[in-house]
Order: sequence, then structure tokens, then C-alpha cells
Amino acid sequence: MEVDSSPVKSSAKKIDSQPVNFSQFQVVLGKVFRDTVRDSQTLTRLPVWGSCVDTEATLSQSQWTDLTSQLLMERLALFSHQGSAGERHQIEADAAVTYLVESFERASSQQDKGTTKYGTIPELCKELCISHCALLLTGHLGAYHQHDSPLLPFVLHHHYSSRPLPTGFLPDLVVHCSSESDQDTHTLKQVFGPLIRGLREAARNGSVLDQQLCDVFFALAHLCDIKCPGSNLRPICQLLTSDQQWLPKAPGCNIPRDTVLGPFLALSGLLDENVGLRNEQSGQSDLSQAAMSTVQQTLSVCRNELFKVFNSVIRNPDTRGAGLDFIQQVLALNAEKAQIHADRKLLSPDGLLVNLNHVLQELSVKIKANTLGQETRICMTSKEVESARQSLAAQGGLPAPKFSTECFFLTAHSHHLSISVLIRRQGHLLREHKHYSDLLKGVDKSDPVFEKLQSRCLSLAHYRKSLDTVLLDGELLQRTMVFYGGLAEWINFVQTEYRATNIATSKGIPEYFIEDMCDFVLFLARGSHPLLDDPVFNSIVECEKMGGSNEFYDKFTVRYHVSVILQRLWEHPDHRSVIVKESEGEGCDSDIEGSFGRRTEEDANFIRFINVLINDTTYLLDESLDGLKSIHETQEAMENLEQWNSQPVVRVDIVTRIATMLNFNLQQLCGPKCKDLKVKNPEQYGFLPKELLGKLTDIYLHLNSDELARAVATDERSYRKELFETCLRLLHKNQVKPDEAIQQFAEFAESVHRQAVSSMKEDLTYGDIPDEFRDPLMDTLMVEPVRLPSGVIIDRQVIVRHLLNSNQDPFNRQPLTVAMLVPDHELKTRIDEWRKNKLRLP
Repeated sequence: MEVDSSPVKSSAKKIDSQPVNFSQFQVVLGKVFRDTVRDSQTLTRLPVWGSCVDTEATLSQSQWTDLTSQLLMERLALFSHQGSAGERHQIEADAAVTYLVESFERASSQQDKGTTKYGTIPELCKELCISHCALLLTGHLGAYHQHDSPLLPFVLHHHYSSRPLPTGFLPDLVVHCSSESDQDTHTLKQVFGPLIRGLREAARNGSVLDQQLCDVFFALAHLCDIKCPGSNLRPICQLLTSDQQWLPKAPGCNIPRDTVLGPFLALSGLLDENVGLRNEQSGQSDLSQAAMSTVQQTLSVCRNELFKVFNSVIRNPDTRGAGLDFIQQVLALNAEKAQIHADRKLLSPDGLLVNLNHVLQELSVKIKANTLGQETRICMTSKEVESARQSLAAQGGLPAPKFSTECFFLTAHSHHLSISVLIRRQGHLLREHKHYSDLLKGVDKSDPVFEKLQSRCLSLAHYRKSLDTVLLDGELLQRTMVFYGGLAEWINFVQTEYRATNIATSKGIPEYFIEDMCDFVLFLARGSHPLLDDPVFNSIVECEKMGGSNEFYDKFTVRYHVSVILQRLWEHPDHRSVIVKESEGEGCDSDIEGSFGRRTEEDANFIRFINVLINDTTYLLDESLDGLKSIHETQEAMENLEQWNSQPVVRVDIVTRIATMLNFNLQQLCGPKCKDLKVKNPEQYGFLPKELLGKLTDIYLHLNSDELARAVATDERSYRKELFETCLRLLHKNQVKPDEAIQQFAEFAESVHRQAVSSMKEDLTYGDIPDEFRDPLMDTLMVEPVRLPSGVIIDRQVIVRHLLNSNQDPFNRQPLTVAMLVPDHELKTRIDEWRKNKLRLP
């Protein structure tokens, strides 16, 4: 057999020799290389042994190597045959590689026996199996015309029903073929290039319903993780990133076909992106639950292996930049994904971006908010950008972003182009399915259109189920929630730590950060997925403080969604306990005497949030009722054609606000002016007075306590005993609530009346209050006096209520927080003593 004389790297390691005679050597090599061949009916040894006469002679290491190499070449010659005229020898590569792999395994078996009788001969045999395999796959032992690598059946042993590669074979082959020289880089490409192409084809043609597809991803991850001894260099990662098809080119739709990792990333469980899945569903009314479960399991395993591939590329010092460039380029080519009317034909499949998003989620999982760079300018105007640049230049500029910073913001952008897009797409499918279903209800079965509408509804239902299979994956939802929790933490960190700097904070944060988080949480709320964590709940509270005072109306949309989220969370026991803990004020200092303890900043967030909801409820209900009054007046004017044609939770420091809000709204519904709200077809305007009255009474009963009853009774603006009597009469008359609930509300009304009588008696008993005991704002008797930084003494309840709406001292307009209030214990003692003396008087 002819051997190409091109230089090939020799054995990588030097074998420490021990004295071994020829007989011992022949025994080991016979077991490893099977040096006998069948000729007709007899077994004969290979010719190599004929040149050795003295069987007791001691062999040196060079003699070992020469004899073993000669034996191996003669053994491989049995797999070759003469080519046609002018051509080189042809070799049966599959059979030859199989022989080398099996010989390597037999050598490992001899080595694993632990005997030193044969010295290091088995190690030499393994070395030569590796080097000759490289010679074979680079064409130095003869040409072979084969598209797929002979190693592919071993790498995908489950898929091809073949034996796996023995331990150490693949790493040894990678290390043998890798070197810093251009010659050996070419060798690595010759040996492993066809193998990677075979894996790409297997990934492209595999079915997400076949869990054996996971073997393809296992193989690629294993290859990429192989390192050179004593270093962190990964040769296969360098081979992948040096390929001309590594970086994607426009348009994004070509990424699955034209890039090295495209077929792996394009794995999808979406019906419109997976031909195999569509074929499986064809002819069936729907995919079975078992099939959908298989899809989720396969996607989960393959995504985890994809992360290992990218992690190896990024951990390899020479390929980290190429790995980040690939991710950035993929996201850049799909930037239009977030647009409402994007041309999906020119963009990458949604499944590809979801898989890439999983990789980025895993890369970002250990990143902390305080380790990130704070530079971002997506939502700033050009003037603000230039101003920020000049400011930074004057401060010496910002250093280049760290890997964690790049990775974190790439992940945020990836969520915007993948998870958020699928959530919006699901909403669109739901609306479209409802539209066609409504049309179908109004069409007779005999109508030719009926069959088309029915087919469209069924198709939309199938697409929606495949989308749910991807979106409702528990691991995906959990990872997304963890990342959004970190993103919310970073936003809070920027707001608190960099508020005093010249770098814009709120304006510099991309709006879609907040929008995507809210969309995702709303998606979870609609599906009742118990996955919310405290950081996201805190971020919901923080969202209320985003924007300027002139954006009051824009915030109502966010606040409405927050109310929907909290309503759904309250239905889940785990989240209910979290909300209750927040409402109980775990940040309070229990050692502080009095009704109002000092609050931590986190505790104050919850109070501010409840206060915002109260403000919105009062404002929106008042606006809507005023609108109904206008409708009533308009309808009355239309009667005269001539004239018409001519033109949740009680806290002591918030209970007063809650009581005032409830009383005001009850007065609007049951008070003297309630007749102005009577309109024709109230449902047309979304006005359901019975339902609204029922919800108001539900709130009274749910928050029923002595504190609430006293706060309701002392509301001089809206409380009247007659108001509650009228409410009870309407509840009975319209059967708004069950009799038991109405009786409970009657008992609450009686409790409020008793509190009102008691409060009136106290006012009469106290009589004239000394000026030093009066609150300077409300002119009432102080219960817990506190001193402000301005020196003014005021009741804690009054100033805390003021701070819910303004963070300024009402007397000098300076910044003020609850933590700055100083209790006046001496004055409180005098007030308490004065009250006791008054109560003792007959």
C-alpha cells in the first residue's frame, strides 16, 4: 500500500520504555491488533514478524515503534484496493476506522488490567491508533470518497445502532491533530470538518419528536469541551470560529442554512417552523399530550447542550470575541422582530432566537446588578446623548464594558426579540381564533364558507398549541423570571445609586425593559403560573415611580395591568402569603412605641403603592361617574329633538385614606345624587352599578376591623348613618349579595355608628384643646407628636399621610422622609396625661 509522504505530526507523548523481549511484545500486539488473518482455511501471521528471528531478544523503544507501526500499516493494507489507472489507492475508510477504534479499545483494556508485565506497550498502541487514524482521515493512507466522516456512526452511536467510541479516543485524536502551526490547523480541519458537517446535517434533518436527536447536540458539546493538556485552549472551538461561515450575513432568514451553528440553533417546536412536526400533526385532530411532552423534553436537553457549546467558545480565550460577535450579529440581523409589521420571511425563525435566548440566560445567571456597567442611552434624545458624552469625556470617559455587562444587555435584548415576540404572537393568535370562531357561529353548515372557516379555526388552534408548548415550558418560564428579577434589581440599583450623578438614569434605560417585564408578568397572570418572586413584585412597585409628573395619564395603563396581576396572584396561596407579608410591614421596628413605627424604604414602597391605587380608584371612578352624568344629561337633551337639533389590605398608616376612598365612592352610588347616574343601556358604557356596589361592600367586609370602623366613622366629608342604611336597602332590594353577607355588612354599619357616637362623646369631653396639643395642619388633637427637621411639631399620622403624596416638608418645602421624623416623647406624655384627666371628669 502506498503511503503519502506528506509530513504528519508524530506521537504527541514520549513513552517511558521498560525492557521487553520480542515474545512478550508479540503477545501484546497480537491481542491488540489481531495480527493473524484468514487465508482460505488457515490463519497466518502478518509478514512483519518474519524479519524477527531471535524471539528472546530485548527490544528498544525505537524497535517497538518501528515494529508496531509496520504491523499496523500491514493490517490497514487489508482494507485498501488498487484504484483505476492514474488514481491512488482506495481505502475502505469505515472498516479501517472501525478496526483502529476497536484496537484502541483493546489496548485500553490491556492497560486497565493494571499489570506492569508488558510495560507501556498498550500506551504505545493507543498512540499509534490515534496517529494512523489521523493519517487515514487526512488521506495519507489512500483516498476515500465519502461525504460523511467515518467517525460519525461512533459519535452518534444511539442513532446509528453502533458502538460508542472508547473513552479517551476522541480527546486524544483532537489533541493529536491540534497544534499552533498552520499545517496542523489544516489537519484538524481535514479530520473534524467532515464530522461537524455530518452533525449539522443530522441536526437539520432530525425531528424534535425523536429524543435521539439529543445525541447530535451531546456530540457537538463534547467536541467543543475538549481541551489541550495543561491549557484552556479548545481546538474544536477554534476550528468552528475560524470557519468562513461562522458569522451570519444578512438577511437573518439565512442563518439556519449558512452558518456553522445555524442548524443547531434552528431547532424549534413551533408548528410553522418544523416540517416534521407538521407532518406528524397532519391527519390528526391534534398532537397528543405525550408528543408535546416529548417536544419539551427534547428542546430542553438540546438547549442545555447548546449552552455548553457557547460556554466552551466563550471560555476559550482565543474565541471569546468571535462568540460574542456571533450573538451580536444574530440579534442585529433580527432587530426588526420587535416591530409590529415586521417581514418575518426576512428574519430568523422564532425558535432560533428562543434557543439563543436560553444560552444567554444561562450565561447571565450569575451576574450581579452591582457588577454591571451603567452606560445605556437607547431612549435618550440626540442632545441628551451628546451632553452625556461630553460629561463622560470630562470625567475621563468610561472603560470598555466587561464581559458580564455585554452579556447581560445582550440577554435583555434577546428577551425583547424572542420571549416578548412569542407572547405578543400568542395574543394575536387568541384574538384571531376568537374572530374566526365568532364568524363560524354565524354561518350555516351548508354554506361553502363554513368548511373554510372551520379549517382556519382548527389550524389556528394547532399553531396556538405548539406555541404554548414552547412558551409554557416550566424551565423556560423559571429562567426568564430569574433574569427579569435580576433586570429589575439592576434598574432599582441604577435609580438609587446613580441618582445624584450627571448620567441620565430613567431616560437612559430602554423602555422595552419595563414593557417586556410587564408583558411577561401579565402572561404569567393570565395562565396562573406560580412563578413570581419578590424582586419582580418590588419592580412592579418601582414602576409606579417611573416617568415625570406630566406623564400622569400614561401610568394608568401600567397600573391597570398591575391590578390584574395582583388579583390573579391573590388567588395563589404562595403569592398570597408574599403579599400578606409585605402588607404586614416586616420592615417595621417593633420597638418603637405608638401606632406608627419607623419604616424601611422597602416597606414604604408597599404603602406608596397602595396609596397610588387608592388615588387611581378615586380619580377614575369620579371621572367615570362624571362621564355618566354627562351621558344622562345628553340623553335627556336628546329627548327634546328641537332643543337637541339646535346644539386590599389594612395598615394603620393608610387606613384613613382607605376609609375616605370607600366612603366617597359609596356616597356617589347611594347618596342623594345617585339618580344622576341613571342612563339607558348602562352596560354599553361599562357601568354595572350592582356589581360595583357589591365590590365596594366586599372591600368593607374584607378589611373589617376596629381601626377601619373608626376611620370610616371619623370621615366628616362623606360618612352619614343614612348613607349606610340606603346601601343596605339597595342590597336587599336588588339581591346584590347573599343574605349572610348583607347581615355582615349591617353589623359593620352598626359598628361604625357606635364608633361615630363614641368619637362625638370624646370631642365633647375634651372641649377646648390647648394650642400646643393641636396639630398645625388639621387642628386636631395630636396622638403621636413628632418633630420635623424644620422644628415644627406635628401628629405622625398626619405627616405620614402627607408624605404618601409628597416627599417635601409642608412648612419649608425641603426634602422629608419618614426616617427623619423624631418622636417627641415628653409632649406625648403630657397629651396622654391631659386626656386621662379629661376622661376622669364627670
